[in-house]
Parts: sequence; C-alpha cells; structure tokens
Amino acid sequence: MNSESLPTGHSLPGGVVTLLLTDIEDSSRLWEQQEEAMGQAVARHEQIIDEILARQEGHRVKDRGEGDSQFLVFTNPEQAVRVANALQQAFHAEVWPEPIQLRVRIALHTGQATLRDNDYFGPVVNRCARLRGIGHGGQTLLAQATAELVQEALPEECSLRDLGPHRLKDLLRPETVFQLCHPLVSDTFPPLRSLTTLPHNLPLQLTSFIGREREMAQIRRLLQATRFLTLMGSGGAGKTRLALQVAADLHDHYTDGVRLVEFVSLTDPTLVPQAIANVVGVREMPGQDFQEQLLAALAPKSLLLILDNCEHLWEAIAHFSDTLLKRCPNVHLLATSRIQMNVAGEVTWRVPSLPLLDAKALPSFEQTAQNDAVRLFTERAQAASPNFQLTEQNIPDVVRICNRLDGMPYGLELVAAKVPMLTVRQIADRLDKSFRDLKDGAVNKPLRQRTMEAMIGWSHDLLKEPQRVLLRRLSVFAGGWTLEAAEAVCGEDDDSLDVLDGLMHLERASLIVVTEQENANRYRLLQTVREYADSRLKEAGEIEPLRDRHLRFYLGLAEEAEPCLIGPQQSEWLQRLQTEYDNLRLALQMAFDTDTRLRLANALWRFWLMRGYLEEGRGWLENALMRRGSDPAVRAKALNGTGVIATRQGDYARAKVLLEECLSIRRAAEDDLGAAIALTNLAAAARRLGDDEFTLTCFEEALFLSRKIGNQNIEAAVLNNLSSYMIEQDNLTAARARFEQALTIYERLGDHGAMAMVHNNIGELAREQRDLPAARHHLDSSLALKLELENWGVMDTTLRNLGFTLIEIGDYEDAARLLAVEDNIRKDSGNSIPTADKPEYDACLVTLQAHLGEENFTQLWQSTQCKDKVAVLLSYLAKNI
Repeated sequence: MNSESLPTGHSLPGGVVTLLLTDIEDSSRLWEQQEEAMGQAVARHEQIIDEILARQEGHRVKDRGEGDSQFLVFTNPEQAVRVANALQQAFHAEVWPEPIQLRVRIALHTGQATLRDNDYFGPVVNRCARLRGIGHGGQTLLAQATAELVQEALPEECSLRDLGPHRLKDLLRPETVFQLCHPLVSDTFPPLRSLTTLPHNLPLQLTSFIGREREMAQIRRLLQATRFLTLMGSGGAGKTRLALQVAADLHDHYTDGVRLVEFVSLTDPTLVPQAIANVVGVREMPGQDFQEQLLAALAPKSLLLILDNCEHLWEAIAHFSDTLLKRCPNVHLLATSRIQMNVAGEVTWRVPSLPLLDAKALPSFEQTAQNDAVRLFTERAQAASPNFQLTEQNIPDVVRICNRLDGMPYGLELVAAKVPMLTVRQIADRLDKSFRDLKDGAVNKPLRQRTMEAMIGWSHDLLKEPQRVLLRRLSVFAGGWTLEAAEAVCGEDDDSLDVLDGLMHLERASLIVVTEQENANRYRLLQTVREYADSRLKEAGEIEPLRDRHLRFYLGLAEEAEPCLIGPQQSEWLQRLQTEYDNLRLALQMAFDTDTRLRLANALWRFWLMRGYLEEGRGWLENALMRRGSDPAVRAKALNGTGVIATRQGDYARAKVLLEECLSIRRAAEDDLGAAIALTNLAAAARRLGDDEFTLTCFEEALFLSRKIGNQNIEAAVLNNLSSYMIEQDNLTAARARFEQALTIYERLGDHGAMAMVHNNIGELAREQRDLPAARHHLDSSLALKLELENWGVMDTTLRNLGFTLIEIGDYEDAARLLAVEDNIRKDSGNSIPTADKPEYDACLVTLQAHLGEENFTQLWQSTQCKDKVAVLLSYLAKNI
C-alpha cells in the first residue's frame, strides 16, 4: 500500500501535530530470505494499520520512499497513543505467515511541523525519525513533548516508563525518551541504540544540521562500497559537520562505534598514530613498536574512524591509513581534507555548496524559504537576533547573500551573526562591495577558497583596530587558549589592548568559538580564520615576538605544573596539561635555545610518563640532549627524565648510560637530592639488567642520602623499589614492611599516583602471603586512585590482581565483571597478559565458568563489556569502599 491514502482534495492538518512513525525491524533481510511470506505479512501489516486508523481521526501521509515504514499524523496526541497501543497489541497477537514474525517499532513526537505539498518537513519530523531509529521491534517510544501531553490520559492499563535522556543521531540536545507499556505487549528490550548507549566521541552540536539529505544518502551508499572515503572541499564548505552527521547516522552499523580524530592542531606528522591511539584508547607498552600495538588493537574492531582536517598531514595520514586498511579489515575511514590522500582504494567525494536559487526568477515565498542555504542563514540569524524574521520584503536580499557567498555554510553562519548590527540589505550591499575585486585574486586558489578568504577579510575589516590586532595575535595559539594565556601572550607590553573586551567582540562576530568549562572558559579560532589571521600576523612583522611570549607563557605553565604532578593536585594538573598539549608541543618546536627546550621537556617528562606518551616524550628529550646546553643542572634533569622513560620502555642499557651521566653531574655539583633521585632510578635499570650487587649499592646510598637531606618523597620511592627487589630475593616480610613505610609517606605527601602504585604492590604481596582481606583492601584502594587519575595505562594490572583475589574470596560475580573490564582495557591498549600471569588467568576463567555456569558467565561477561567501563568500576567501588 504505497499510494497516498487521503481522498482526493483532502489536506493534511497544519499547526501543532503528533507524528507517528513505524518501521518493520530487519525487513531487508526478511525480504531477501522469505520473499513470498514477507509479501503476505506486509500486506496484513498494512491492513491492520488501515483498520485501526479508520477508528481514529488520523491521517496517513504519502509514501516517503522508506519501504515498509508508515507515516501517520494526528491533531490529538491522545489519539496517536491509542493507535500506537492498538497497533502493537494487534501485531503481537497476529499469527504471521511461517516463518515470519513481524516486529514493528513505533515513535511519536509532537510539535510544529512544516507542511508543504501535502507532506511534512522540518526538525519535528527529523527528530521523530531519529527517535524511531533508536528503538527495537515491538517497542513504542514517545518524545518528552508527547509524553507530557498524554501522561494523564493514557489508554486503559497503559503506562509510561522513563528511559532517561538520550542523544539522538542529530548530535543536538538529548531527548528524554519514554516507553509505552501494556500488559499484553512485551516491555523488555535491549538498551536503546542511541548515541548515549553506543561507543563514540562525537561532539554535541549547539546548532541544528540543515539540509544535505541527498548528499548524506550518497555518502552512506559510498561507505557501503568502500572502506576509505574522503570528503573534499575548501575551508568552510561544511566537510566536518557533514562527516559528523553521517557518522551519527551510521553509528549502529559498527559494533565498536565511531571515533573522531581531529588533526587540525597537530603539526608533527610523526604523531599521526599517537593522535589516533589517543581517541581509541590505546596506550603505549614498553619495549614494543607503538604502531604495531595500535594496529593489533584495531585489527579485531568494527569501527568507523573520522579523520578530520587532513590536508597539512596528508602524506603521514595516507601512509598509516594504507597500512591500517590492509591490517584491519573491519575498520572504515571517513576523511575530510582539501586534497586527496592518494591511497589505494580511496574514493573521493567533493562536498558541494548548498543549492542556490536564481535571484531573477524566485519561486514562491514558501518554496524559497525552504532552500537549504536560506534556511541555514535564517536559523543562524535568529540565533544571533531572536526577533529576526524572514519576510516577503527581505527574502530577495537573503538569496543575494547566499549567492554572493556561493552557498558556503561557514560564510553564511559568519555573516548571519551580523544581523544584530546590520539589516540583510546592508549585509548584501557590503558583500557586493567587498567582493568586487574577487576575480582578480590569486589564480592558484579555487574560487570558493578565495571567496572564503575575502569573506573573512570583510569580517576583519568590520573590526576596530584593537580587535584586528588581537585577532591576528591569537593565531599564535594551537588548539585554543584561556583568557589568562591571551592576556599574557597578546596583551603584554600593550596597555591599549583590552583582551577581554576584544574576545567578547570577536565571539560576537563569530570569529572565535567559546567553550564553557568549569574553571575557565576556553577559546579557539576556526582553522580558516586562524589561517587568515596568521597571514596578517606575518604581514605585521609580529610573529617572532608573539612566539617568544607564547613560549615563555607555556614554559611557565609547565614549570608551575611540574611539582604538582606528584602531590594532591596531580589529577587537576594532568588534565590541564592535556588540554594545553597542542600549545605545549608548539612551544617545544619554537624553543630553539637548547637550555630552554630542555627546561620545557624537563617540566613535562612526568606528564609524558603518566599519560603514556613515552615515545614522543623521549624523542623530545633525546633530541635536546644531542645539543649541549650551557647549564649542567638542566642537562642532568633531562638525563634523569629520559632515563626513567627509557626504563619504562624496557631500554635498560640506554637508561643506565643516561642515569650514570646524570649521577656524575649531580655528584660533581654536590647535589645530594639530585644524586639520590639518580641512584634510585639507576638501581631500577640495573636491577632489570641483572646486576644485583650494583642494584643494592645504589638503593643503600639513595636511602642514606634521602634521609640525610630529609626528603621523604625520594625516601618513599627508594623504599618502594627496594621492596620489589626484596620480593625477588624471597624476603617477603621485609618487603611488605618497606612497602607500608613507603605508603605512609606517600599518604602524608598526598601523592595519589604513587599511593595507587604502592597499594597495588602491597595487594599483590598480601595475596601471595594468603592475607586475602588485606589484599582486597589494598587493591580496591589502588583501583579507586587509578580511576580518579584516569591512569588507564596500568589499570589492567590492578584489575587482574583484584579479580584473582575475589575468586579466592568467593565473590565470583564481581570477579567476572572486573576481569571483563580488564579484558576491554587491555585489548584497547594493545596489551597482552604477562606470561607469568597467563596460567592463573586461564585457570580463573575456568573457575568462574564452573561456579557461575557457562551460560550465566558468558552473559555476565558480555553485558559488562557493553557497558561504560567507568560506570562498572564506580558501581563496584561504591559497594566495597
């Protein structure tokens, strides 16, 4: 029944309506496998809809090309709910042709829909369709707007179940979803397939996605036929937003979800694998090739990776992508770039501008208003000025603006922000004047790129001189900045520049983006604006002094953070350095003076160590050490940090060389503190090289020096490492005593990272001594601290030890949950179970299956792995700490 069911001349209701959308679950497969039975079932399905609809005042909307889906509309939301309830009861009770069992999902949403050509359009329709898309066969879902209208007048025996807020696939605000329940219809379903429940890192958007339906359909078809699709276009064409929306629509096609990798702030091509690893949760493992770790972790995944803003790193991205596609058969790539990647199998698709209208032959007002470019300008203008309305008088000028900007989405958004200051006629006139010389611009650039450059230039020309100065100076930042940073870097030695006022003006002009954060707002330039501002900075001859001030500011920030990375503010400062990492990398690149570069790297080595950026951090340090600086103390500190990272990587011989040079410098300077630190780290490297006598000598001298100078932090580090050495010598009682001494000191110092490490060590040792209550206590404490610090790189060790302990205690369900989370974390990090742990690990899984039953164990394991790992761990800790 694909024809329109309304009688001739009958029109659909306008105004506020309630939409009811249906969809047969898994219909494509059923048509392919059971065509004859499916034909009979669908015919009966449509007959049921007609019979029930005939008893209510509802309407069927014409076929929208969605196969077996149905689109019904009601002026009364209570009638819509009655129909939905009756449909599900009828579908549930129907005896379908063997072997078919139709299951239909239904969604209802109420709002003002745009009616055109006897069909509905607009956000209400789109949102209802996306609500339907997250449901399951047999399930009826209501948007909050509908639920609030009908909750006091539900059909007999019906109830609403609040399923909570869910992000639909339009990337906008979450929708509170309700499920319609009735005793005669099953009400137990898997979790909704929303962006809230499925894995992704897609950012929440503050504005709606307008148009592009045809383009999105083309891209979805291309992604079914290729594993590497590049969306090409100039800056401002809307490549990123289009890619994000397509990814949201296809989210549930990939078992392991979708991940966005942003390259816009990355300048070093060697860090492309690290950028991808960061978003998929793979951490570097010592002694292993990092790229191989990443590929091994991705190999079993069914995943869509969005590689955003690739043009400046295209060769490195292409090289890695080529290898990834060969090694990871179920990983798909969706890239955005201004140039082609030139990878075998790559398909390119050029993102077009929004469709334009002939200004000399406009259609009706209603049709013109539905043009995507006009809709985009109108919505963004209303966001800037809520009183703005599209009228018969101003719509020709709006069309003129759209055409003058070639339908470029970013250009339309930028000029729409001027509506509070200018009429659309003024905007159109000024655009005509500003772009008069456009065709005489640089011929080696595409027209739209020149258009965008000229458009940004026009916005630049509307600024007052202090705002222009600030805009060009802000281009020195990478990845954003804070007000404090902008004032220090851009406003230093310039009392005439009010940075805060300037930022406010630039934000209103849509030239910067502001992200609200708990402690301080963060600002950033869109890349096209940053490129324009950077060219102006070079023209002004200010780039060198600005980079010097940028370096000084971030060197100061890193050196302020350094002592806080081993104290109670550790978690806060780790996150702050992570947020500023793009700027810190840029500062390292601009630190041409050897001592300055070493000072910055010295301040960051512990951050690199704790966040797992071992290869990158060691690279910066080794590079700087190759060039002799003038300050021996700065060099010694760099030698120490490099030696510690080399030890963590398993490069013990190199670590020993580095730390011996460090110790030599410290002793020559009579620096007892520095010598104690070097001796402690040197002992750790020597221990791994099997030099027991030298190891013990280093430990003893380090302990003597730390107590001599009264440095408890170093004393605790020595005690912890000495304890591990004593375990190897089978002196368990003495080892535990020293562990506990170290823990007491770290607790006094408030060093949560070190406390987590020692708690784990004591837990391991207590378990070996059969002190299971103590083992669980210490391992629980270690887990809580590592979770607080997001220290995922070493989380698997504690979870494994805790799981083993819980099995011995007899807490089999918690053991299974924690080991399931450990399995996820370990595999995401590309880690493998240590050889020494493998026999016990395998035996523990057998024990769990025996006590829980194989079916219950499998269900518990799989359901845990589908949940958010943080939520699972927090739930466990809430019961036990």
